[in-house]
This record gives sequence, structure tokens and C-alpha cells, in this order.
Amino acid sequence: MADEIKLAERLLRRFKGVPNFDEDDAIELVREAIELHDKDASDDLILLYAQIQGAWQIAFSVAHYFKFTDGEE
Repeated sequence: MADEIKLAERLLRRFKGVPNFDEDDAIELVREAIELHDKDASDDLILLYAQIQGAWQIAFSVAHYFKFTDGEE
């Protein structure tokens, strides 16, 4: 397994267009992914889990901006 910093850098590149997503966020997501999965898990699995969690957090944080009412199809 690559070290946390390298995985965080890869994750940061995947979220490069997301405002206010920085290295600290990436490191936190990678550490959480490593804690929740076996230490022998592949880098791709760790990165995928971190990416999914990051996407969920972003989606929930912006969901309140969207409003749909009947008749706006």
C-alpha cells in the first residue's frame, strides 16, 4: 500500500475542480478509508472508498441549493 500522502495527492487530483476541497480533506478521507478497511487492502480500494465518501459529503453539502416543484419539468 502506498503511503497516506501519496493516496491523498491522487484523491486531491480527482477532486481538483471542487471548491474548498484541500489536502487536509483528502488526508482525512484517506485515513478514514484505511481505518475502515484491512491494512492489506489495495490502493485502488482505499482510494475508491475515500472518493465515494468525499462525493457523498459534497453532494449532501450542496443538496440544499436544489429546489424542484411540480410543474417545472
